[in-house]
Amino acid sequence: MRSKACLGGVSMMKTTVSYLPLQKKIGLAVGAALVLMAAVFWVVLSLFQTRHYQDAVRQGERYLEMLMERESAPFANELFEKRMRALDLRMREILSLEGILSVTLRNAEGMRLLHHHRGGETGPGEEEEKRIPPLKAPRSVIGAWRSIPALIYEAPIAAIGEPIGSVRIVYSLAEIERKKRLSYFSAGVLLGVTFVVLLLVLNWVLSVTVSRPIRALKDAMERIEMEGPGEKISGGHGDEIGDLIGSFNRMSHQLQEMLGKVKREVAERIQAEEELRARTQQLEAVRGIVEEITHELNLDRLLDLILRRAVELTGAEGGAIALLDEGRGMLMPRVSCGDLFHPTLMAPFPIGEGAVGRVAESRKGLIVNDYRSWPGARPVAIQTTAVRAVLAEPLLYRDKLVGVINLANTDRMGSFEERHLSTLRLLAAQAAVAIENARLYEEAQSDALELHARLLQIAEAEQEKETLTRQLYQAQKLEAIGTLAGGIAHDFNNILVPIVMGAELALMTIPIENQAYPMVQRILTAAMRAKDLVQQLLAFSRQSDLELAPLHLGPLIKETLKLARASLPATIEIRQSISTGNDLVLANPTQVHQVMMNLISNAGHAMRAKGGILEVTLEEEIVEHAKALKAPEIPEGRYAKLVVSDTGHGMDAQTLERIFHPFFTTKDRGQGTGLGLSIVHGIIRSCGGSIGVESQPGQGATFTIRIPLCEEKPQAEAPKKSTVSLGRESILFVDDEASVCDITKQSLERLGYRVETRTDPLEALDRFKRDPFRYDLVITDMTMPRMTGDKLASELLRIRPDVPVLLCTGFSEQITESAALKMGIKGFIMKPIAVADIARKIREVLEDEKAGA
Repeated sequence: MRSKACLGGVSMMKTTVSYLPLQKKIGLAVGAALVLMAAVFWVVLSLFQTRHYQDAVRQGERYLEMLMERESAPFANELFEKRMRALDLRMREILSLEGILSVTLRNAEGMRLLHHHRGGETGPGEEEEKRIPPLKAPRSVIGAWRSIPALIYEAPIAAIGEPIGSVRIVYSLAEIERKKRLSYFSAGVLLGVTFVVLLLVLNWVLSVTVSRPIRALKDAMERIEMEGPGEKISGGHGDEIGDLIGSFNRMSHQLQEMLGKVKREVAERIQAEEELRARTQQLEAVRGIVEEITHELNLDRLLDLILRRAVELTGAEGGAIALLDEGRGMLMPRVSCGDLFHPTLMAPFPIGEGAVGRVAESRKGLIVNDYRSWPGARPVAIQTTAVRAVLAEPLLYRDKLVGVINLANTDRMGSFEERHLSTLRLLAAQAAVAIENARLYEEAQSDALELHARLLQIAEAEQEKETLTRQLYQAQKLEAIGTLAGGIAHDFNNILVPIVMGAELALMTIPIENQAYPMVQRILTAAMRAKDLVQQLLAFSRQSDLELAPLHLGPLIKETLKLARASLPATIEIRQSISTGNDLVLANPTQVHQVMMNLISNAGHAMRAKGGILEVTLEEEIVEHAKALKAPEIPEGRYAKLVVSDTGHGMDAQTLERIFHPFFTTKDRGQGTGLGLSIVHGIIRSCGGSIGVESQPGQGATFTIRIPLCEEKPQAEAPKKSTVSLGRESILFVDDEASVCDITKQSLERLGYRVETRTDPLEALDRFKRDPFRYDLVITDMTMPRMTGDKLASELLRIRPDVPVLLCTGFSEQITESAALKMGIKGFIMKPIAVADIARKIREVLEDEKAGA
């Protein structure tokens, strides 16, 4: 009765909703379909009429084309002979033909000559009056002539192959348009009448066959809703409506069955909720057990705790846990509880044997409630125990088998169920993690002991490590200085190239008697000294060796003191006593200059606060007892003795012991590198001399240098222009520095060569590819962006193996002269390049090539 009341309420609510009757819906749908059909018919009719209209237009075009084919020759003859009267008569004949509205004749310039049209006295229109360009081919267009639809056809008139005019004929399309409109009107009237008749007939048919039966069905359904399911509806005429009534009767019967099913489902839901409540309690118990086992890190106690809690959760009578021994490939029982597990069952057994072995093999849980008749049962278990039911679950940690937990019952406790297996699975997942953690903890304890022993070994080696670290640090600093020196050498030599070559070019053009000549000579001398300084940097970093030559120390020291005067404050007085009688030594002038500048700089730094006296003396000394002079490292003989002393703050004994050590400095951070005196010491030793220092705090410092005297006389430089070799060959010069390219080009062109320069090696390679035999010689820098000089040389030699290549560089660790020669490179030039040197090298290479050819 309650369900019926509900259904009745729904029925009452439904009757109050307004809706559109089905008959009207179907009528509207049919009407829409008819409208759609009419639209399709109208579109088809329009397409047909359009095609018919186009056929009529094409027929008109063919008619006018045939007319012009017939009249073209007469028109051409009469127009060519300018028989205007004959042309006028011919145009009137054409105008008299059916459908022709007007005829216009134009000359070759497009100007109207004659015009005739229908309609009386009216003159030509704008189209006939305006000038048109000459026609090259006939053309037709649909348009309007004085509001009359027409086909306008124009054709050229030619005589002796040349256009002499054109004819414009307007053909009327009014009749075709009239027939088209009449056809549309007739079709529209017919379509409208048909639409109204069909709509009335279909409305009557639908009312009789559909609307009335459905209304009757609706009334019957409302009665069923009020009284409830069970009453069958009669009616129908053996059509779809009858089928609908039958389907409704079946639906009513099914509704009754569903009500009964709902009642059963409600009861089942109540039972499921009770099971869920029990399951929740089980999960809470598992969660409590998990919290308990995660705090246990002793493996044996942990396994015993897991097993006892598993027995409590499932109500089993006993159980055991076996862990996998990966080395042996066996399951090793570790703990057990209860009286079911005989000592013989605690022996190792292979994977795949018995319930535990099957679970380890399949890695899936197992329930066996009739163990004695189960085919996989172990005979020893049947003989020694009264086990009836077995429950086993694998212990998996990240898909890796750790072991198996096995529970058992006798007939007293009965069988295991799926809920027991699901509970054990939850516990096993967390137990595997706890077991793995306990194993890791045991391994960590063992590793900790080993680590402690290793830490003792590390501590013992720490002192040795610190010593090696200090040595490595010093080596790295020296390596950094070497790398820096190489970079400075390359860049500084590139800077010196235009200075050296520019000075040499100036000396080649300036007369010797000119006042500027000695100034340019000094510029060249200073530039070459800068070159030597770069070589000295490389020598200190073990990347280059400087040449030693006989030189007089006196003039060089005096020149250095003049230069240093400007860098010292006025509070410092310079006193000098330079003996120039016998001061010839074997040394490098740039190195001697650097020695003096280092010693003067240090003295100036020591006296910068209060000022003082800087005294420099040079004299000859004969050493007979080197030990007495505190210079045992030098042999007896004649020496040039150089003494540099100051009145600065002096040094203590500890500082004196480390004064010549690399990187040792007493200056503030940023004011010194600690390399100055170590470089001085190395330079003096390379000259075969010695250096010593005496100082006390507050009493200044005195440096004494002894360099062996030599008998060889220095080579005097003649103050005349250098003679250089000339030539007329073509040279390609490649260098990434534009200034180097420019000055080299000027120098070589002055010598008679044809020089082409490139600052991009890839661009130079592309230029060489286009014309490999344009150049007699290629000179390339070594260090360039995008492509190094040796790689460029390899590419050039691959294109033209006989092309001579010279490689020049400021400094490069990537290639040596011997390696360059092995590659096929003909020569190796170090920057900065002197004009005479490069001219001589060019002639040597070119002459060798000619001799080889």
